[in-house]
Amino acid sequence: MGARVVRGITIAIALAAALACTSKPANDAWFPLGAGRTWSYTLTPDGEGMAPRKLTVAVVGPEEVGGATVARERIEVDGQEHFLFVGADEKGVYRHATQSAGEAVPSVEGKRDYFLTLPLEVGRSWKSEAGPSFLEVADLHVPIESTVVSTTDTVRTPAGEFANCVKVHVTGTAEVRNEFLEDDEDDEEGAAEEVTFDPVSGTFTIDEETWYAKDVGVVKSVVTETFKLKSGGSEDRARVTTELQAFTR
Repeated sequence: MGARVVRGITIAIALAAALACTSKPANDAWFPLGAGRTWSYTLTPDGEGMAPRKLTVAVVGPEEVGGATVARERIEVDGQEHFLFVGADEKGVYRHATQSAGEAVPSVEGKRDYFLTLPLEVGRSWKSEAGPSFLEVADLHVPIESTVVSTTDTVRTPAGEFANCVKVHVTGTAEVRNEFLEDDEDDEEGAAEEVTFDPVSGTFTIDEETWYAKDVGVVKSVVTETFKLKSGGSEDRARVTTELQAFTR
């Protein structure tokens, strides 16, 4: 999972909870408010011998972080506790800060990175950034584009059947770059020899589909990540399905 709050988890949970603030935002229907709300998910990898993992989320109320009052969400997965701080404005819902396991204080985002923008209607799209969630590749800032592709989907999960769900499709691609390396050994003339490698090692792509139910939040997401080496053409792929198991209002 790394030392960061990964995107796959963020998509599965950050959009499942709303901001806790003094005035009720217009997007309350898709981002339920209130400390004490909880969500339980199962993350199921696509592959033999890969066991499902449990993920839980709890809204623990409003908190001031970096000069803004935002919702603090506690995320627990693989025995580790993370925190996500979500903000809202007239445009939509965005990630304000994250705090991974082992970090003493939250890391505030340099700009507002929106998970959703309003209104939620078919064809609406927006751009933001993501990072690898499940593949072991370098930390990346992946430019992504999100598009609302449906507002009428019916989704069945262990938590129940949800009608008229909003479906958002996310795609993004980025180059994975190596660092330049230097050979410390001297050549025959006693001078340090500098060895430069191709800075690009491959291409990382992400493809996500996420469904949101009114008055519930995220009920399901499917994340597919692919890393293809520049040389040799070998490819790593991870596909993880997240489903809502239970929730409390």
